[in-house]
Amino acid sequence: MVLLLKACTNDFFKFCVVGISDSFTKLISDHESISRFSYPIRIDQMLDYELLEIFKKAENRVSHYFEIEDIARDYIVKLAGGFPYFVHLIGKESFYLAHERGQRKINIETVQSVFKRIAEGRLPNLYETLYLETIDYSGNKEVLLVLFAEELNTVISTKDIYKTAKELGINSPANIVNSLVKNGNTKPVLKKLSNGRYSFIDPIFKVYVRIRGLKNK
Repeated sequence: MVLLLKACTNDFFKFCVVGISDSFTKLISDHESISRFSYPIRIDQMLDYELLEIFKKAENRVSHYFEIEDIARDYIVKLAGGFPYFVHLIGKESFYLAHERGQRKINIETVQSVFKRIAEGRLPNLYETLYLETIDYSGNKEVLLVLFAEELNTVISTKDIYKTAKELGINSPANIVNSLVKNGNTKPVLKKLSNGRYSFIDPIFKVYVRIRGLKNK
Protein backbone atom coordinates (compact mmCIF):
# COMPACT_ATOMS: atom_id res chain seq x y z
CA MET A 1 0.00 0.00 0.00
CA VAL A 2 2.75 2.47 0.91
CA LEU A 3 4.30 2.11 -2.57
CA LEU A 4 0.96 3.03 -4.14
CA LEU A 5 0.58 6.07 -1.90
CA LYS A 6 4.11 7.26 -2.67
CA ALA A 7 3.71 6.76 -6.40
CA CYS A 8 0.37 8.53 -6.70
CA THR A 9 0.70 11.35 -4.16
CA ASN A 10 1.80 14.80 -5.28
CA ASP A 11 1.17 18.45 -4.41
CA PHE A 12 -2.29 18.33 -5.97
CA PHE A 13 -3.43 14.78 -5.20
CA LYS A 14 -3.59 13.31 -1.69
CA PHE A 15 -5.00 10.14 -0.16
CA CYS A 16 -7.30 10.23 2.85
CA VAL A 17 -7.41 7.03 4.91
CA VAL A 18 -10.47 6.96 7.17
CA GLY A 19 -11.08 4.64 10.11
CA ILE A 20 -12.25 4.29 13.69
CA SER A 21 -9.67 3.71 16.42
CA ASP A 22 -8.46 4.94 19.80
CA SER A 23 -5.24 6.20 18.27
CA PHE A 24 -3.52 6.77 14.93
CA THR A 25 -0.99 4.05 15.74
CA LYS A 26 -3.70 1.42 16.21
CA LEU A 27 -5.50 2.57 13.07
CA ILE A 28 -2.50 1.81 10.86
CA SER A 29 -1.14 -1.11 12.88
CA ASP A 30 -1.30 -3.41 9.83
CA HIS A 31 0.45 -0.84 7.62
CA GLU A 32 3.04 0.81 9.87
CA SER A 33 5.13 2.00 6.93
CA ILE A 34 2.36 4.48 6.09
CA SER A 35 3.09 6.44 9.27
CA ARG A 36 6.22 8.01 7.71
CA PHE A 37 4.08 9.61 5.00
CA SER A 38 0.99 10.44 7.04
CA TYR A 39 -0.41 13.33 9.04
CA PRO A 40 -3.22 12.30 11.40
CA ILE A 41 -6.38 14.42 11.60
CA ARG A 42 -8.61 13.56 14.55
CA ILE A 43 -12.33 13.99 13.96
CA ASP A 44 -14.43 14.08 17.12
CA GLN A 45 -18.06 13.05 17.39
CA MET A 46 -20.43 15.69 16.13
CA LEU A 47 -22.15 18.14 18.46
CA ASP A 48 -25.94 18.29 18.66
CA TYR A 49 -26.25 21.52 16.69
CA GLU A 50 -24.10 20.03 13.90
CA LEU A 51 -26.34 16.97 13.70
CA LEU A 52 -29.43 19.19 13.60
CA GLU A 53 -27.98 20.94 10.55
CA ILE A 54 -28.31 17.66 8.65
CA PHE A 55 -32.10 17.88 8.97
CA LYS A 56 -32.14 21.46 7.70
CA LYS A 57 -30.14 20.49 4.63
CA ALA A 58 -32.40 17.48 3.99
CA GLU A 59 -35.52 19.64 4.19
CA ASN A 60 -33.97 22.16 1.80
CA ARG A 61 -33.13 19.39 -0.67
CA VAL A 62 -36.83 18.47 -0.91
CA SER A 63 -37.93 22.13 -0.90
CA HIS A 64 -39.58 21.55 2.50
CA TYR A 65 -42.07 19.09 0.99
CA PHE A 66 -41.27 17.07 4.12
CA GLU A 67 -40.54 18.71 7.45
CA ILE A 68 -39.60 17.16 10.75
CA GLU A 69 -40.88 18.49 14.04
CA ASP A 70 -38.35 19.81 16.55
CA ILE A 71 -39.20 17.20 19.17
CA ALA A 72 -38.64 14.42 16.62
CA ARG A 73 -35.27 15.91 15.59
CA ASP A 74 -34.16 16.19 19.19
CA TYR A 75 -35.15 12.57 19.85
CA ILE A 76 -33.03 11.31 16.95
CA VAL A 77 -30.04 13.44 17.94
CA LYS A 78 -30.28 12.29 21.56
CA LEU A 79 -30.03 8.62 20.56
CA ALA A 80 -27.48 9.15 17.77
CA GLY A 81 -24.60 9.48 20.24
CA GLY A 82 -22.83 12.11 18.16
CA PHE A 83 -22.69 9.95 15.00
CA PRO A 84 -24.21 11.27 11.75
CA TYR A 85 -24.70 7.67 10.59
CA PHE A 86 -27.81 7.38 12.76
CA VAL A 87 -29.16 10.79 11.81
CA HIS A 88 -28.94 9.81 8.15
CA LEU A 89 -30.34 6.32 8.71
CA ILE A 90 -33.25 7.30 10.96
CA GLY A 91 -33.95 10.51 9.05
CA LYS A 92 -34.07 8.74 5.70
CA GLU A 93 -36.30 5.95 6.99
CA SER A 94 -38.58 8.50 8.69
CA PHE A 95 -39.00 10.33 5.36
CA TYR A 96 -39.83 7.02 3.65
CA LEU A 97 -42.35 6.08 6.33
CA ALA A 98 -44.01 9.50 6.21
CA HIS A 99 -44.34 9.13 2.43
CA GLU A 100 -45.93 5.67 2.85
CA ARG A 101 -48.44 7.15 5.28
CA GLY A 102 -49.19 10.14 3.11
CA GLN A 103 -47.74 12.55 5.68
CA ARG A 104 -45.65 15.63 5.00
CA LYS A 105 -44.94 16.39 8.66
CA ILE A 106 -42.63 13.92 10.40
CA ASN A 107 -43.59 13.74 14.07
CA ILE A 108 -42.26 11.89 17.10
CA GLU A 109 -44.54 8.91 16.47
CA THR A 110 -43.10 8.44 12.98
CA VAL A 111 -39.55 8.53 14.31
CA GLN A 112 -40.33 6.16 17.17
CA SER A 113 -41.83 3.72 14.66
CA VAL A 114 -38.50 3.67 12.81
CA PHE A 115 -36.58 3.12 16.05
CA LYS A 116 -38.98 0.27 16.82
CA ARG A 117 -38.13 -1.35 13.49
CA ILE A 118 -34.44 -1.23 14.40
CA ALA A 119 -35.04 -2.50 17.93
CA GLU A 120 -36.97 -5.47 16.51
CA GLY A 121 -34.35 -6.18 13.86
CA ARG A 122 -36.66 -5.26 10.98
CA LEU A 123 -34.44 -2.63 9.34
CA PRO A 124 -31.64 -4.32 7.37
CA ASN A 125 -28.28 -2.54 7.62
CA LEU A 126 -24.58 -3.24 8.13
CA TYR A 127 -24.74 -3.18 11.92
CA GLU A 128 -27.78 -5.43 12.11
CA THR A 129 -25.77 -8.14 10.38
CA LEU A 130 -22.92 -7.71 12.88
CA TYR A 131 -25.40 -7.72 15.76
CA LEU A 132 -26.95 -11.03 14.71
CA GLU A 133 -23.56 -12.63 14.10
CA THR A 134 -22.35 -11.47 17.51
CA ILE A 135 -25.25 -12.73 19.63
CA ASP A 136 -25.47 -15.96 17.60
CA TYR A 137 -29.00 -16.81 18.86
CA SER A 138 -27.83 -16.56 22.49
CA GLY A 139 -30.23 -14.63 24.72
CA ASN A 140 -27.62 -14.32 27.49
CA LYS A 141 -25.02 -12.96 25.08
CA GLU A 142 -27.54 -10.43 23.79
CA VAL A 143 -28.38 -9.26 27.33
CA LEU A 144 -24.71 -8.77 28.21
CA LEU A 145 -23.99 -6.97 24.95
CA VAL A 146 -26.82 -4.51 25.64
CA LEU A 147 -25.66 -4.00 29.24
CA PHE A 148 -22.21 -3.04 27.96
CA ALA A 149 -23.69 -0.69 25.36
CA GLU A 150 -25.82 1.10 27.93
CA GLU A 151 -22.70 2.20 29.81
CA LEU A 152 -22.02 5.74 28.58
CA ASN A 153 -18.31 5.76 29.49
CA THR A 154 -15.84 4.70 26.81
CA VAL A 155 -14.02 2.50 29.32
CA ILE A 156 -16.55 0.06 30.74
CA SER A 157 -16.22 -1.61 34.12
CA THR A 158 -17.69 -5.08 34.49
CA LYS A 159 -18.45 -4.77 38.23
CA ASP A 160 -22.02 -3.49 37.99
CA ILE A 161 -22.66 -5.28 34.71
CA TYR A 162 -21.80 -8.68 36.15
CA LYS A 163 -23.96 -7.93 39.19
CA THR A 164 -26.94 -7.06 37.00
CA ALA A 165 -26.32 -10.06 34.75
CA LYS A 166 -26.38 -12.45 37.72
CA GLU A 167 -29.58 -10.85 38.96
CA LEU A 168 -31.05 -11.65 35.54
CA GLY A 169 -30.05 -15.30 35.90
CA ILE A 170 -26.79 -15.30 33.93
CA ASN A 171 -24.45 -17.41 36.03
CA SER A 172 -21.12 -17.02 34.20
CA PRO A 173 -21.09 -13.58 32.56
CA ALA A 174 -17.28 -13.49 32.36
CA ASN A 175 -17.23 -16.49 30.02
CA ILE A 176 -19.74 -14.81 27.72
CA VAL A 177 -17.74 -11.57 27.71
CA ASN A 178 -14.66 -13.53 26.68
CA SER A 179 -16.60 -14.75 23.66
CA LEU A 180 -17.34 -11.14 22.71
CA VAL A 181 -13.61 -10.41 22.81
CA LYS A 182 -12.67 -13.59 20.96
CA ASN A 183 -15.76 -14.24 18.88
CA GLY A 184 -14.79 -17.41 17.05
CA ASN A 185 -15.06 -17.00 13.30
CA THR A 186 -16.94 -13.70 13.54
CA LYS A 187 -15.69 -10.20 14.20
CA PRO A 188 -14.91 -9.43 17.90
CA VAL A 189 -16.83 -6.41 19.23
CA LEU A 190 -15.17 -5.80 22.60
CA LYS A 191 -11.53 -5.38 23.55
CA LYS A 192 -10.08 -6.00 26.99
CA LEU A 193 -8.12 -3.06 28.38
CA SER A 194 -7.23 -4.58 31.75
CA ASN A 195 -8.87 -6.79 34.36
CA GLY A 196 -12.52 -5.82 34.57
CA ARG A 197 -12.22 -2.99 32.02
CA TYR A 198 -13.39 -3.19 28.40
CA SER A 199 -14.39 -0.96 25.50
CA PHE A 200 -16.22 -1.39 22.20
CA ILE A 201 -13.97 -1.72 19.17
CA ASP A 202 -16.45 0.25 17.07
CA PRO A 203 -18.23 3.03 19.02
CA ILE A 204 -20.91 3.29 16.32
CA PHE A 205 -21.80 -0.35 16.92
CA LYS A 206 -22.09 0.44 20.63
CA VAL A 207 -24.77 3.04 19.88
CA TYR A 208 -26.51 0.61 17.52
CA VAL A 209 -26.65 -2.04 20.24
CA ARG A 210 -28.07 0.56 22.64
CA ILE A 211 -30.84 1.36 20.16
CA ARG A 212 -31.39 -2.35 19.53
CA GLY A 213 -31.91 -2.75 23.27
CA LEU A 214 -34.90 -0.37 23.19
CA LYS A 215 -37.13 -3.36 22.46
CA ASN A 216 -36.85 -4.29 26.13
CA LYS A 217 -37.76 -0.80 27.37
